[in-house]
Amino acid sequence: MAVPKISRNRLFVIRHGESESNVQGVLVSDPEYGVNSYGLTDLGKQQAIEAAAKLKAILQSEASLTERLLIVSSDFKRTRETAEILHENLQPKTPVRFETALRERVFGVLDLAPDCGARIQEIYDKELLDATQSPHGVESVMSVSVRMSGLVQSLEEEHCEKIIVLVSHADPLQILSAPFYGVAPNKHSTCLPWIDNCDIRELGAA
Repeated sequence: MAVPKISRNRLFVIRHGESESNVQGVLVSDPEYGVNSYGLTDLGKQQAIEAAAKLKAILQSEASLTERLLIVSSDFKRTRETAEILHENLQPKTPVRFETALRERVFGVLDLAPDCGARIQEIYDKELLDATQSPHGVESVMSVSVRMSGLVQSLEEEHCEKIIVLVSHADPLQILSAPFYGVAPNKHSTCLPWIDNCDIRELGAA
């Protein structure tokens, strides 16, 4: 899986703030539930405000920030609320853009299932051997990588000299990030530091 080429823009990724599903310890990947339910907790909203301040500090030397900043988000409630808080605090002139390609990894029968940690680990172990594996109906690493990288490449071709901020979910951002760090996407859970709520990464930086 090739690394998307980032040469015309700057690219940042941010995971959503703490969500109700994080607190409940359940996976929510079905759009039927994720788009309108399981939004941010009060802590998650504060994390998003703090992430906006951190990003503003990182970008303080950038000229014409409000004109150049583009926030692109998953349409799930937890990411949407995070993106809207970033937008409110950074005030780019372009509205938040929502893309289904940034949605949570599909977790199949594990969606909303209690105490599924062992089964998630089983999935991570199996995908180390084969990136096309999809046990329990879980979306394969290959599928997530193709949709995430495809969107990044499309944005790179569409824009020039923009600062693009992607707001998405843990597994999709781990899988997207891995090749930028010289890690195979199917090793995202073992060879790459985990991206916590509202962590910020710049991808493709020299």
